[in-house]
Amino acid sequence: MNLQFHDLIGMFGGACILVSYGLLQLNKMSTTSFAYLALNLLGALFIMYSLLTDWNFTAFIIEAIWVLISLYAMVIQYFARTRFYRQRKFPK
Repeated sequence: MNLQFHDLIGMFGGACILVSYGLLQLNKMSTTSFAYLALNLLGALFIMYSLLTDWNFTAFIIEAIWVLISLYAMVIQYFARTRFYRQRKFPK
């Protein structure tokens, strides 16, 4: 087997997604945590990079949707957290 750089990047991307899923199943991570969302985003981006060399249209579309969902969730979590912190009353 002759692994090239894009293969390693794709494997690392798959590992990111599997690690996030495993930690979620073990209750070590929440679906709303930044780490979970970032691992999914990075994993999908790395897999997309590897698909640019070994083109697979269907897999690329799935990963692109995965990226969009992850980005959307990160934006929602960001605004939810900033709104929560703005509403809290902190002692001076």
